[in-house]
Amino acid sequence: MQMKVDAKFKSVDLGMKNMLKLMNTLRDPRALDIGLIDAPPEIVARGAINEFGAPGIPARPWLTTAVDTNSARWLTEWTKDFWVVFKNPNSQLTARDLQARMGKRCADDIRDSLENGAWEKNAKTTIQKKGFNWPLVETGALAAAITYKVYKPQPKRSK
Repeated sequence: MQMKVDAKFKSVDLGMKNMLKLMNTLRDPRALDIGLIDAPPEIVARGAINEFGAPGIPARPWLTTAVDTNSARWLTEWTKDFWVVFKNPNSQLTARDLQARMGKRCADDIRDSLENGAWEKNAKTTIQKKGFNWPLVETGALAAAITYKVYKPQPKRSK
């Protein structure tokens, strides 16, 4: 008894092309900074005083709270974004694009923490001076200074 088998095989890319594309973009490494990037010293000082407190000013940890509250979600979203690019051979996104997307998310969440956190109320004298009781917000300059930056790090110099 003879049997004839006619089979066709199709090569399926399980993501290697995308992985190589992403890896090529990583050959030109970029770093991501989030926070008071390039902010004037007086804004940085105001942010630090509010984060850690000072004599007569209670700590209102707007940055620490944002990181503690959102870091697990940020990791999940970063991972999902990475896998979308990895699995999509037609994606035009690069590793730098993913970093910029993550930077925007983080900066938005940090700003939200600053503006909407459950902070200790302002002192009566502060309320009188500002004309309202919105802790951590007076002019909006601190929130506006929260941003992100994707950049090429400088090579480390050997000593």
